[in-house]
Amino acid sequence: MSPIMADYATRPHVLDGANSGTGEVGSLSAEILLIEQDDDQAQLIREEFSNHGFGHHLAATGTAEEGLHYLYRDSPFERASRPDIILLNLRLTSVAEVAVMETVKRMRAEMMKRIAVVALVSRTDERTERAAAAVGADRCFVKPRSSAEEAVLSTTIREFWQGFRSESGNSLAGVAA
Repeated sequence: MSPIMADYATRPHVLDGANSGTGEVGSLSAEILLIEQDDDQAQLIREEFSNHGFGHHLAATGTAEEGLHYLYRDSPFERASRPDIILLNLRLTSVAEVAVMETVKRMRAEMMKRIAVVALVSRTDERTERAAAAVGADRCFVKPRSSAEEAVLSTTIREFWQGFRSESGNSLAGVAA
């Protein structure tokens, strides 16, 4: 494990509940953090989320290491909102992505509030879903390859968030019950 990942793996979180869940669109009220290395894929997701009216509540980082900086509000993310949903391009072989998942697990326990984690994977099968669940992902979705698939993903994430919120007891300001 690299020194920076070892540091993050043992570090207590510095996030508070401030700035949580301020993005409301229809029945989706969430701050979303996208951790995606592929610039084209990230752009596709940004555009589709924007088309559905919640792109301004989507922050993005290009690497898992940047995602950790965002979660800990390290420079340059000192004023970052705590995400309610993390969309993580999860390659289970990446030490940094597994470190993000470990960080989220600790934050969930310390804050007594769930952060939803959606693993974006190349393909979904039982083995991939089990492996993602083992590191703490709430759901796995196949990474979209087109605008049409992205539209389905954004709708699916909205539906997932509604169920997740109800199931986990998350109550966010501004959310219609």
